[in-house]
Amino acid sequence: MFKKGNNIFSLLVIILSIFMTSTSNVVNADSTSLGASTPQTTATTSKDSGTTGTENTNGTTDAEGITNTAPTSTESTTDTDSSTSKIDDSTKQSSTTDWGNQLITEVQLQDSTGNPLTEFHQNDNMRAYWEFSTAKNGKNNVINKGDTMEVSVPKEIALSNNDSANVYQKGTSTILGTANLSKDNRTITVTFNDTAASLSKNSEVTGSFWVNVNWDVNNTTVGKDIDLDWTNQGSAQNNPGSTGTANIKPSVPDATEELYKYGGFIDKTIQWTVRINYAGDTIDNAVYKDFIGPNQTLLDDAEHPVKIYSATANHDTGEITADSNNLMAGKEITKTNDGFTVDLGTITHTVMIVYYTSVDNYDNLSNYYGNTGDLYSNKTEIQNVPVNISTNKLGSDAGAGSAITSITGHKIWSVPAGTVIPSQVTINLLDNNGTVVRHQNVSKDNDWFYEFNNLPKYDSNGTEIKYTVSEDAVKGFTGLPTGNHDITNILTPDTSTIKITKIWHDGNNKYNMRPNSIKVGLYGDSNNKQTKLANNQSNEATLTATDNNWSHTWTGFTNPTDIWYISELDPDQSSTNTPYIISKTQDALGNKYEKTITNTLATNFTVKKVWDDNNNTKKARPDSIKIQLYANDKTSGDPVTLDSTNGWTHSFSRLPKFDDNDKEITYTAKETSVPEGYSSTSSIKDSDTTHQTETITNTYKSTTPETTQVKVNKVWKDTNTKPTHDPITVHLLADDKDTGKTVKLSDSNTWSDSFTNLDKQANGKDITYTVKEDTPTGYDSAISKADGTNDFTITNTPTQTTPTTRSFTVKKVWADGKTNHDAVEVYLTKNGTKTGEPVPLNKDNNWSYTWNDLAINNDDKAIEYSAIEDPVPDGYVANIDTTNDGVQITNTAKPTTDEKTSLTVTKSWNDEDNKDKLQPSSVTVKLLANDKDTGKSITLNKGNNWTDTFKNLDKKDNDKDVTYSVKENDVSGYEASYKFTDSNHVTIINTHTPKSVTPSDNKRTFTVVKK
Repeated sequence: MFKKGNNIFSLLVIILSIFMTSTSNVVNADSTSLGASTPQTTATTSKDSGTTGTENTNGTTDAEGITNTAPTSTESTTDTDSSTSKIDDSTKQSSTTDWGNQLITEVQLQDSTGNPLTEFHQNDNMRAYWEFSTAKNGKNNVINKGDTMEVSVPKEIALSNNDSANVYQKGTSTILGTANLSKDNRTITVTFNDTAASLSKNSEVTGSFWVNVNWDVNNTTVGKDIDLDWTNQGSAQNNPGSTGTANIKPSVPDATEELYKYGGFIDKTIQWTVRINYAGDTIDNAVYKDFIGPNQTLLDDAEHPVKIYSATANHDTGEITADSNNLMAGKEITKTNDGFTVDLGTITHTVMIVYYTSVDNYDNLSNYYGNTGDLYSNKTEIQNVPVNISTNKLGSDAGAGSAITSITGHKIWSVPAGTVIPSQVTINLLDNNGTVVRHQNVSKDNDWFYEFNNLPKYDSNGTEIKYTVSEDAVKGFTGLPTGNHDITNILTPDTSTIKITKIWHDGNNKYNMRPNSIKVGLYGDSNNKQTKLANNQSNEATLTATDNNWSHTWTGFTNPTDIWYISELDPDQSSTNTPYIISKTQDALGNKYEKTITNTLATNFTVKKVWDDNNNTKKARPDSIKIQLYANDKTSGDPVTLDSTNGWTHSFSRLPKFDDNDKEITYTAKETSVPEGYSSTSSIKDSDTTHQTETITNTYKSTTPETTQVKVNKVWKDTNTKPTHDPITVHLLADDKDTGKTVKLSDSNTWSDSFTNLDKQANGKDITYTVKEDTPTGYDSAISKADGTNDFTITNTPTQTTPTTRSFTVKKVWADGKTNHDAVEVYLTKNGTKTGEPVPLNKDNNWSYTWNDLAINNDDKAIEYSAIEDPVPDGYVANIDTTNDGVQITNTAKPTTDEKTSLTVTKSWNDEDNKDKLQPSSVTVKLLANDKDTGKSITLNKGNNWTDTFKNLDKKDNDKDVTYSVKENDVSGYEASYKFTDSNHVTIINTHTPKSVTPSDNKRTFTVVKK
């Protein structure tokens, strides 16, 4: 009873002490221990409403040097015998801190496998990596559960999605918290757990996290250093391992590239770009097929159109420019169940295709999104390109234990065209013991791509697991795994036969060096010892093009484990005189029972150095230089040294003259650096079919630069009408750029002056000088140069003003001796057609009228004006005479005789049945009387069989016979001739010679022949 009372009394004392004793400040954040900024604290009060939380900025350090810097609320204590005892944890006040980026110790830009680099290509997959530590300035900092750390992602890095991942303690499998990526805020926030808080009380805590990223093409420039704004995070800038600057290297494609593909995220879509025929070859009947990977849907709408266009590729810079005249205009995709196809036709230029897919699982993103492109010519595949782009996946480097990894691979079918393959295959993942730990079905639907994620990286003993892959047996096929977790399937070979095939890389015997036959041998040991074969077969066989298409098959083998050796015999292929290089014997399509021996035509390339420096009188020549050999503009081997001991000459012997695609290799050589004070030129000469020599000449440049001058003369073409002119300023241009130098030409210097003491060269190249003047108003300027000189003549000619309108006058004359005629009406005609309203001619306007402001041309073609009287008064005939500014219409009384005549006109076409499609639909023919226009015309066309008749024509005029003829309006592209069969019939023959078609030359042809 007494003990129980004592316990109650003790409890009462403790409770009272909460209200009566003063608070004791416990640990809080030291504002100087983490740098410039102070962590922000969020406090939570205890259940006891009588306790209030206060913030103390004075940190305390314990005996182990651990600084408790996370701000906490004040704890209440009881003062007994001058000692401090803490209350129960349930009454403590808790707090959380946002550490910002102060704990960051290192930032790196890494490749996709975690290697830090400072140079990347624009489309590379990368990692942005952060490392952190609770230690700062030699002191450790305590963190609490719920504390956060936040970093910003540099603006040069593209973000397409949010993500989250565990954060591990460095080198262990201990989880310190969770990282969350915010695409919109461009931040990664780490929230620490109670494990991190507990560890930080006793020692420094280190960890890291990273995110898969790509460059943001809108915020970066290729070929320039990119300053990343993240080294100011924490103490990262003090760490030599941090990446402060990175360079985006220009991506110059291989000049022989036929197909390439890449992609990039745009919010919830992916933009894919396909580059076809960068090489600029001729590809017959080209068809592109695109296979869209899982979790994507092809978009083809107003916001996401599929674009197909021709382009021009610069093989020096890799730049691709869309053609202003799109040769692919009108080409459209044809959608398929798994993508689309495009029939491109025969192409000789680069073609670009840009399209979009939606990300269908955006709320649960995949690690990768893939597509595959396939290019065909004449229904035969040229190239297949799979591509995968990664999402912004967060990760953290862990040690043994719960550290995880991923394995990805492809199923590849290396079989002859037309081979029927299964619809799906099961892929197995094996651990170090060969035990299947997971399996996955792959098919064409997922692009034969497989991935195993969240795999343990270490076994229970801490040993890293080296994962391998296998497949369930596929009947008729053999699977061959590779080191990168791909599996290639070949047709299961026939083990009872061994086949050898000779392959030639010599441009289809372009230089006629190939022998008519070769010998190969099959032996039981490596010393070419004769070995008995089944069916008395010889160990040796002769291969020819005509007898066996350069192949031979031995049969009758019963033991597939036997080892056989194949070699090429006679002549001795080690001889340097042999024109071919023999490669090692290789398996055909991975089949060890089908071997190939490849012979590549060899060539020799010699480089010589010539010095043009007056026998080194200036003592500027170096003791040696280094020469780099290039094959198709790519470095080949290491540089070689030329000096006096080798006569400044080196020969590269037995180089392959053709590559693995049987395309001829162009060899060149360059100095690794041109000696100071010298310029360099080179020339290549073919010694014979298999030997070239390049001569590199170094010319010493004098320290005194050569100079030249430019003379300019002025000629005026109007001195006969204008004897004086104002001075003219002439500018000097060097290589089409204004030098800022000028001269003034005037009467005082007889319109002639010179630019003197001009540099003849710049950077070792001759400067081309030209001139231009400030052309005076009212003059045209023409500049000429005397051959072989720098003497220019500028000729100024008064600008000719060409009128655009004219006037046309019609006059009426009566040739009957009478003066009391009634008014008549006349029409203006344009190219034989009436236009406008009729105008009256009478005594009041002196039988004359003028049309003004008439256009001279229509579409750069001259307009033919005339006038006709309509109607002609009874008893008169009208004759039209052309004058300088119009026409005169003369009315003459009709002859008293009633004798009339007619003229029939027929049109004939001589143009190879309108081969060039130039025949007009109709032609207008005018009637002439005594070579003067009568104002009458007829129209010939298909409707009247190109024939018509002028009828009721007067035979006489003033008792004189009238001679009738015709003239047609000019027909573009034709020459007209007239043939009278008699006075009443005329044929107009129009002749046009069609253009001949000449086939175009100088075109490369890329033809695929299916065998």
